[in-house]
Amino acid sequence: MDSRTVRSLAAAATLAAGLALAPAASAAPMIPDNYIGGDAHGLGDVIGDPAAFGVSGMDIAVDGTTLQVTVYTAFAGRADDGLFAAYTTANTGIGYGDLFLASAWTPYGAAPYADDNASNGTAWTYGFSLGDRWGMGGNGALYALSGDGSDIFLSDAFITGATYRNGQEVAVNTDAADFVSNGEWWIDTDAGAIGFFVDIAGTTLMDGPGIAAHWGPTCQNDVIEGYVPAAPVPEPASMVLLGTGLLGLAGVGRKKLRRA
Repeated sequence: MDSRTVRSLAAAATLAAGLALAPAASAAPMIPDNYIGGDAHGLGDVIGDPAAFGVSGMDIAVDGTTLQVTVYTAFAGRADDGLFAAYTTANTGIGYGDLFLASAWTPYGAAPYADDNASNGTAWTYGFSLGDRWGMGGNGALYALSGDGSDIFLSDAFITGATYRNGQEVAVNTDAADFVSNGEWWIDTDAGAIGFFVDIAGTTLMDGPGIAAHWGPTCQNDVIEGYVPAAPVPEPASMVLLGTGLLGLAGVGRKKLRRA
């Protein structure tokens, strides 16, 4: 087999692997911020300054058993600024909310879901809790939730004496929820993004029809929810065609070997 045939086989194998493993690339977020959420007090999608709280979209991807969620928000890098500390419990300032997850998305009402909140919307079954919601990234942990809201803190637990989007899921009550796995989160101020990495092996997120997510700062002045269907499994016919193509290349190599 000559070197050109070897390179052809290697390229075909690389292409096959890439088709199976690489996520789809897009210049725009997979999930645009078309969600308002309830209790906006007539102020629309963003309560307050969009340059401080605005969310533009979210990406959700799974690589093996690792879930990556990226939220694009102007609030990235702002949690350690002590924003509106006087209106927050313990004067901590507004921080980053935890990430809530489920294998199905059932928001209340119709888009843009202006009446959806924790009392009537999706029953979130997992929550990724941040180690320090006023930091710039670090460790976190995934917890299994009961689905009845008893192990979730709402925005009402973080803000007082101000107008904010109340009644929204903000944080996991880790004393009441069940630990699943460890993970990490990060802030990219240049990209205006907050990201989450977590192992979801053994969870219903691996087996369901897709993955839904909910995120916002502790005030929930802008919140995003959305859903991504599970990546389709290649049909047997497609795998046969791919295998036939690889065998054809191998046959060319064998013919060249016999002629040499």
